[in-house]
Amino acid sequence: MNLRRLPLVLLFSVAVCWPFASWAREQHLVLIASADAGITPLSVVELRRLFLGLPVKRGGQFLVPVINRSSERSYQVFLQAVMAMSDRSYHRQLLRRFYRSGIQPPAEIRDFDDLLAGVKRRPGAVTYVIRERLPDDPGIRVVQELWWGQLR
Repeated sequence: MNLRRLPLVLLFSVAVCWPFASWAREQHLVLIASADAGITPLSVVELRRLFLGLPVKRGGQFLVPVINRSSERSYQVFLQAVMAMSDRSYHRQLLRRFYRSGIQPPAEIRDFDDLLAGVKRRPGAVTYVIRERLPDDPGIRVVQELWWGQLR
């Protein structure tokens, strides 16, 4: 290859690959709550219990799990990385607990703005979001990081 063409080839490669670079960025799935809730980080076991509808208490209050369905990617990462289940297995577990013990499944919210408003409004409410989507809001606090990696 001619050395004079090398900068041109590199420039062309960057121009072609640039739109796809956002897919390769590392992203973070975080657990969020109201800023004044005073919720401390949870263990993996506590997270699984919580999102299966079982009671988990922190800071003198019972936590209220909210399933974030505003983004299919974050939902799938949550199921795989936190719950270690497929969507089908997760819903089967929720249904089984409902019929056996009457345990209500966590609420699912599909609108991102409604999700954030609900977490701020309800004491003890927690949910998961991709940190990069989270607006700078003083009413919401990141409790802990649940997962990080590349979403494709």
